[in-house]
Amino acid sequence: MIYDLLRRLEPYAVNFRYPGEEATKREAQLAIKAIQEIRSFLRAKLLT
Repeated sequence: MIYDLLRRLEPYAVNFRYPGEEATKREAQLAIKAIQEIRSFLRAKLLT
């Protein structure tokens, strides 16, 4: 599960690293959602 979420973020590491390319509002929302899910997953693992 965590790997699928991390893979969703992988394109952002390359596509938006340098000036010129910008994420759309929808892309940003999807990235934030993935990050929130990753955070929840990791917090649950740390607490068990």
